[in-house]
Amino acid sequence: MSRKESPFPLQNEAAEVPLLPADGLPVVEDDTGNKTIPLAPVQWVIWQELNRADVQDKVVSYRKLAQAANASIRGVRDALVAIDKEGGIRSKETIRTPNEQGLRVRLNTERPFRISTGSKVEELLRLLPVAWEIRESTLTSITRAFPHMTSLEFRRSLSYLVQQAKGSHQTIQNHNAWLRAAFTKNGGPLVTERMIEAQIDSLKQEAKTGQGKVPAEVDTSLQVDFEALRRYLTASPQDKEIIDQMSREKAAPVLQMVPQDKHSDILQQALIESARTYFSKGGKPSS
Repeated sequence: MSRKESPFPLQNEAAEVPLLPADGLPVVEDDTGNKTIPLAPVQWVIWQELNRADVQDKVVSYRKLAQAANASIRGVRDALVAIDKEGGIRSKETIRTPNEQGLRVRLNTERPFRISTGSKVEELLRLLPVAWEIRESTLTSITRAFPHMTSLEFRRSLSYLVQQAKGSHQTIQNHNAWLRAAFTKNGGPLVTERMIEAQIDSLKQEAKTGQGKVPAEVDTSLQVDFEALRRYLTASPQDKEIIDQMSREKAAPVLQMVPQDKHSDILQQALIESARTYFSKGGKPSS
């Protein structure tokens, strides 16, 4: 199967979906059924600082907010934009007096913000269109129904379904039910690791065939990536869990700064790099 024909591409696997400013995460329901809006850690710290300043009627500055959140001035500005677009800011006034310089921000404290935990479920929710209103409980129920499905298979299957829905003329009334039914009907993941490994073989063959058309170092780099991903696919569940954790930690800061349509690429590259690092340091599949 060629790269264009593949329903589960190694890169650009997720269709372009609407961005939700607050870290690109969709609104979800908490344990009580109330809808909440997750904020990235930097955004959450700034939200808390703004709350304190609002209650005390104090002026804030970009510099002080950056220090509190251990972020750059640009990061503070982006966080304010995200909070504002989510309806968290009622008004913002620039203050320039001999005694004070900064911003006086009035907040809408009724907005149900919460800190993003960076959990596996939230990572998967990033791949799904906000308009689908997928609940965390939906993804959890799927993982419980198919306990042997790996996180890579789940992520690729969700991305495949996003692409399938985008190209379909069928109107989906309930995306949560549709998502569960897709896995149930297939009896498990729609994209398996065996399918991914077969694609790796195909891409490696393509790279060898076109070796004379690309610099040797580029082809060598591709081969190293392919081999790292192959070793990951054949590793034990324990080794995969270690690599998955490494890749999540590696990708987390980058995901907060890039558009959602780039998240799948970032996650994929983080997985490859983490696998390469793990095996280069002597990590071997556990018996």
